[in-house]
Amino acid sequence: MNKAIVKVAVGKLVFHVFDSVLENREAYRFLDSAGRELPNARQIQVHVGDLNTSAMPESALVSVLSDENTINIEKRNSFQAIYDKANYSVELRVSPVLQKADSFSRAIVVSSITRILAAELLRSDGVMLFHGSSVVSHGGAHLFVGESGAGKSTICMLAENRELLADEISIATSESGFYRLEPSPFVSDRNLPRRAEQAFRLASINLLEQSTDDERIKIPPRDAIALVMKNLLHFSRETNEHMLALDNIVSLVESVPVFSLKFTLSTRFWNLID
Repeated sequence: MNKAIVKVAVGKLVFHVFDSVLENREAYRFLDSAGRELPNARQIQVHVGDLNTSAMPESALVSVLSDENTINIEKRNSFQAIYDKANYSVELRVSPVLQKADSFSRAIVVSSITRILAAELLRSDGVMLFHGSSVVSHGGAHLFVGESGAGKSTICMLAENRELLADEISIATSESGFYRLEPSPFVSDRNLPRRAEQAFRLASINLLEQSTDDERIKIPPRDAIALVMKNLLHFSRETNEHMLALDNIVSLVESVPVFSLKFTLSTRFWNLID
């Protein structure tokens, strides 16, 4: 078997990606976690190939269906992936539309599939993936979440010389009674600067709102649950999985302070955090 074109590490998972068409590793470079040591991690193989036109998925949005043996992920005119639970392997097929696009399109599909699978497979371990950016300051990691356009990427631009853990998808893990944010392979800026190479203790969660003034107000845990939950990457339709996700969020906001952060397009808001 050929060597994996890239390794993607999330929590206690390592995805080994093999592409039958694209041999240029550079397209996948932004996902690479090859330098991270993850003892006892589950190793999952992802085999990327082409999707026949006659087998195109019908789901308009991303569809995630799970049964005893597989997890099926698909999106119309884009991709179809089947995860074999017994063999720890994924068969990913990319649509003809994306086959004709630039090479980064295939890597972006792999990014989408691996983040969805990570969210599904690691939920029972208390791992949570959030739509949000994360920045390290004074030895602690700060998570910034909010609606589209709230300023998650802007926060990274205003981070000055601080290390960045994520600009799009942030990964929170639970260990020994506290939470950490991991370096995330799921970035929107393929050349994200100052990417941290280790996890940091999660010091705060900040709900973003651009404003004409800088203000940071602590939110009680009971009020923070729904606000933080809406930023969680979660696709399962199973009731028990919903309840597990909710339990994870409750534990998180009871352990980590949550704030409403109004900020201007300047670096002054860091004075409220540091």
